[in-house]
Amino acid sequence: MKTDNMTTGVFLDFSLDSFFRFSTRMLFRRLFIIFAAFVLLSAGLAVRLFHLQVSQAQKWEDEAKVFVHRHRILETHRGEIVDRHGERLALDKPCYDLAIDYRAMNLDDRWLTRQAIRRMKEQGVSDRAERVRRLGETKLAIANEIDHIEDEIARRCRVPVEAVRARFDAIRERIRLLRQDRWVRPFDRNERDATANAADIDVDDPLREEFIAHPVVADLPDDVAFYFSQNLEKYPGLAVVDSRRRWYPYKDVGCHIIGALRPVRPEELRAHRFDRPDLLLETENGDLRGYLPGDLAGEHGVEALVEKTLRGTRGIRLVDIEGAEIPGKRIDPQAGEGVQLTLDIKLQRDIQEALLANDRKLLRGQDGNTHLAAIVAMTVEGEVLALVSLPTYDLNRYEELLSSLLTDNEGKPLRNKATASFYPPGSIMKALVASAAISEGLVTPGDTITCNGHLFPNNRFTYRCSVFVDHKVTHGPMTLLPALEESCNIYFYTLGMRLGTQRIVNWYERFGFRDETGLELRESRGQLLNLADNQGRRLTEEQDRSNAILLGIGQGPIAVTPLQMAHAYATLLRGGTVVPPRLLKNSEPKVVARLPIAPETVQVVREGLYRCVHGQRGTARRAFAGLEVDVAGKTGSATNNRTAIVNGERVELDSDAWFVGYAPAKTPKVVVAAILENGGHGGAAAAPMVREVMTQLQKHGYLE
Repeated sequence: MKTDNMTTGVFLDFSLDSFFRFSTRMLFRRLFIIFAAFVLLSAGLAVRLFHLQVSQAQKWEDEAKVFVHRHRILETHRGEIVDRHGERLALDKPCYDLAIDYRAMNLDDRWLTRQAIRRMKEQGVSDRAERVRRLGETKLAIANEIDHIEDEIARRCRVPVEAVRARFDAIRERIRLLRQDRWVRPFDRNERDATANAADIDVDDPLREEFIAHPVVADLPDDVAFYFSQNLEKYPGLAVVDSRRRWYPYKDVGCHIIGALRPVRPEELRAHRFDRPDLLLETENGDLRGYLPGDLAGEHGVEALVEKTLRGTRGIRLVDIEGAEIPGKRIDPQAGEGVQLTLDIKLQRDIQEALLANDRKLLRGQDGNTHLAAIVAMTVEGEVLALVSLPTYDLNRYEELLSSLLTDNEGKPLRNKATASFYPPGSIMKALVASAAISEGLVTPGDTITCNGHLFPNNRFTYRCSVFVDHKVTHGPMTLLPALEESCNIYFYTLGMRLGTQRIVNWYERFGFRDETGLELRESRGQLLNLADNQGRRLTEEQDRSNAILLGIGQGPIAVTPLQMAHAYATLLRGGTVVPPRLLKNSEPKVVARLPIAPETVQVVREGLYRCVHGQRGTARRAFAGLEVDVAGKTGSATNNRTAIVNGERVELDSDAWFVGYAPAKTPKVVVAAILENGGHGGAAAAPMVREVMTQLQKHGYLE
């Protein structure tokens, strides 16, 4: 037994000793593994930390700035438009706008809460518990007031409620686009063009524009601005703010030339009709010239023509979350550049006032009614001095009047009748036909053509002379000078036949008809016969002869603008040198063509135009009798085929009355073209208008 006990003890001692040695080895092994893993993990973290803090430091710094930096838009000013003497025609001026807090538009709960607390304090509710009890109903009352605020704005500001609602929509769209620039673009620059719904991304970080008031009605009348400033407590969220507006000192004078502005609509931006700005300033300057909803852009006239020059560039700056500006992260706004015109606005004003004076009756036609008119006055070198289209409208009230202007189908006040309306020219074309026929060798100034009252001996009812129609007499044998002086139709019917349709159309094209003149404003090309029909078929012999005869006296398949007529006569006076008319003062005169007209031809045609005004039988002699200015020119009475309902019956309207002239007659400096729609005879209706224009041109020093 003793031996067995000793054996067992030895075994136990050995087993415990082995166990302890084994356990120690395992512990050290585990500690080593843990230590090795810790070292490896620390090394990985160190590498990753180095990568983040050194290799990608700039990237994370830029992305962090997006969350702590905010941009502030710095608005620009539009450039001025001035006339040839520096007289201001369009400029920005201080005004008051009615604006609404964006948080009120969206019924922001925190904003409503603050407004409710303030209102209760103003009502004398000082007990905190009472304010808490009444908070909900006060917020609801304010929200109800805001729900009706669009109607109140429209009523007090005397504007359509639809316009107010459209402005609210534009404000919301403006904020949406600013959000897109602020958030989508930094993180999706490489794929933003392919991201169709990028604009729909919603984020919680607010923009400054969501905490400010946005203009709803611009340029408040003084009484409306005073009312709102004294009653803002009735209109939660509204404010009367200092602003600037586009101002037109001469109101309706030159309205068709100067043009007007209108707000850019959200749907136009979505349709890419206007470029949007890139307002970021973190790693790139972006394009700050673009448009946001509500920005003003030129609608027509010079305001639209030189929009890029006048608009200027908005600025931008970055601020931190405390509002401090980030150094080196500011782009100052650049004001738009000014534009100078060749127009003389005071000359234009005086012409317009004289035409509209009731006692002058210059717009009265032969029927005794007042008619629409257009006048172009330009230098022989092509500078437009005045461009009158009646009726007019006040540019300062453009948005207010727009709906009525659009629906005035009789007066068409939005149309620039001097450049965009075209009319049959009638006898004012005879000077150009004479130039063409002489240049083609088809007639000489001394050749005789006999007027028997009608062109064809066996047909007394077509192609007749006006004196035969009116007085049953004839001109008899005619040469060029008396034919121009007395405006003999038979003489120019004959020249039309000799030229033929092909050549007369070609000459009209050379004088600038069928094409725009090249003036910087939008203009019509007028109408001129196409020598083939829509299927490409040539005209029949009878059609060709008929068209040639009618085109010989400015009738038939032709219609022209007053600007085209002034341009054509200026080309004739320059001896056939074609120089487009100009409205922008800094544009240089440019010769684009030279017509094959001999100086002798120009001289004899000018003599005929002089006799039209000064000859014993001149069709314009009475209109210019006693005028100090020496004028030459040509009358025109053009059949227009217009009708109207009078006393329940459809009647034909009178002819359009034309006169195109120049002065001084011996050394031409200015050309004037005038039309009185349905005015009747050119000598009786249009020539007196041009007489007044020449008087004003002399008064303003252009004929010295």
